[in-house]
Amino acid sequence: MKTLTINNLNFNYVNKEVLKDINLQFQEKKVIGIMGMNGCGKSTLLKNIINFLHPATGEIIFKTDSLEKNIINLSPNERAKIFGFIPQKSQLVDGFSVEEVITMGKVSQLKNMWKGFSNQDYDDINKQLARFKIEKFRYIDINKLSGGEQQRVFLARALVNNPDILLLDEPTSALDIHYSIEIMDIIKKIVKENSLICLIVIHDLNLASLFCDEIVFMKEGKVIYHDSTIALFKENIFEEIYNFKCEILEKNNIKYVIPKK
Repeated sequence: MKTLTINNLNFNYVNKEVLKDINLQFQEKKVIGIMGMNGCGKSTLLKNIINFLHPATGEIIFKTDSLEKNIINLSPNERAKIFGFIPQKSQLVDGFSVEEVITMGKVSQLKNMWKGFSNQDYDDINKQLARFKIEKFRYIDINKLSGGEQQRVFLARALVNNPDILLLDEPTSALDIHYSIEIMDIIKKIVKENSLICLIVIHDLNLASLFCDEIVFMKEGKVIYHDSTIALFKENIFEEIYNFKCEILEKNNIKYVIPKK
C-alpha cells in the first residue's frame, strides 16, 4: 500500500504565511481534488509536496510496503522517480515534436549523458505514445495540436518514468467540457490501473464530483475539510468555502452543483 503523509507543513512567502499547519494523508488508487478559492494555497501545496518550494517546517513522507522516505530530504533525481507533474499552464516551445516533449520527462533519469537514452527509455516513450493514442503525432510540433491533444502529451510526459504519485495543477482549465471529461476519464483509469496517488487542483465542481474520490477544501492557507467527495458536496460547505449559494442534485450516487440565482 502506497501512502503520502503530510505532517505539520508550513510555508511562508517572505513574511507572509501561505500554508498553515497542513496535516493530510492520501492512499493509492485515489484521485484527490484540491479545491478552494483563488489564492488559498492549492498550487503552493503541490509545489511544496514536490519540493519546488521548500517548507518552513514539517515533513512529507512517502511510504510503500518496502520503503519510507521523507520527500524533503531527497535529491531532484530521486523525486523525479516518485512524481509525475503537470504544472499550471505548461509552457510550449516552438519546434519541439510530441516525441521530444515526452522524451524530456526522461532527462532526469539518464544514467549516462554521453551514451544518451537506453532501449528501455525508448520502450517507455513508445508505451506512452500508444497508451494515449498519439503515435500519429509523434513527429508533429506540439503547438499544432488541439488543447485536448496537448494535455495527452503532457500526461504522457508525466507518466513516462512510471511514477507513484501524480500531481496535476488545473489540467483541464483551458479545455472545453468534452476534452475535460475525456482527460479526467483517462486520469482516473490510469490511477486505478497503476495504483497511483493523484492530487489534482481543480476548479470545476461538477468535474470534481464525477471523477474525484476525495476532496481537500482549502481556505486562506488552511485545510478546512478532507473527506470523500460524496460526504463534502453539501450546500452549506460550498457557501462556507466559496461564499455562494447552490442547489445539490444527486443521481446514481453522483452529486451535481447548480448555482442559485
